[in-house]
Amino acid sequence: MSAIGPFTTQPQRTRIMYSPQTGTTYEFYHEGPKSIIENLAQQYALVGLRVELSHEGPLYTLTVQAGADFYNTNPDAEVPQDDWEIDAEYVQESIWSNVNVIALAEDSVRLALWRNEIEEKLKTKPAPTPQEVSYFPAGELAIYRLCYLAGGINTAHEVRRVVLRRVRTVSIRYSKQVVLDAVEKIWPTAQLVRDFSIPEAISIRLPADPPYKPTDTTWAWKLRGDQSRPIIRLNRVEEHKTWTFAAWSNILYNPVA
Repeated sequence: MSAIGPFTTQPQRTRIMYSPQTGTTYEFYHEGPKSIIENLAQQYALVGLRVELSHEGPLYTLTVQAGADFYNTNPDAEVPQDDWEIDAEYVQESIWSNVNVIALAEDSVRLALWRNEIEEKLKTKPAPTPQEVSYFPAGELAIYRLCYLAGGINTAHEVRRVVLRRVRTVSIRYSKQVVLDAVEKIWPTAQLVRDFSIPEAISIRLPADPPYKPTDTTWAWKLRGDQSRPIIRLNRVEEHKTWTFAAWSNILYNPVA
């Protein structure tokens, strides 16, 4: 901005504030006659900054609010402001995808055979006979009893899934903003930590991969939410990403190497 009359864009006062979520914010204060201050306010507003005018008598005060990128001429050098959160959600899933059920069979092929036998037997809903108790493998018998007590073959159970959220605040000019993938990906934990620069304070709290999983799946993180919201008054953008940890299909999704 150029000089206006006896005034320049150099403010009489500057206030600097810092927020863990939005980073550094600057407030500039200008004082002067009405016509000059209003003209200056229009110039600030044209470049997208938040302005506020007040006055006491003939002396007008202009307050301008800007993000840290106001002084940044190189968008590639900007350091994003990230806020991380670990949470949990609860969903209903078939018992046949439960890791403890898979562990009883030790592999998905044997579990598929057990499932077929159990579901055929449960169509008439009998309790296990003494003869079946004697020849069923211990793991299959445990699952049989579980399904029988649950009321049939269409059994589900509540599963806790770990959810990771990131809120990133960047300037509107930031060169590496959200770009959505055409084909969905899944990230094993190591790849997620690498690709999204997850800090150690968060990464050490992420769950380890369970020892068992369904066939053709990977314990990984799937992106469940990906939003971008401009904060016009600060010339900034707030990005929200949410990942959910589960055994995701290698056929439906692309694992990241």
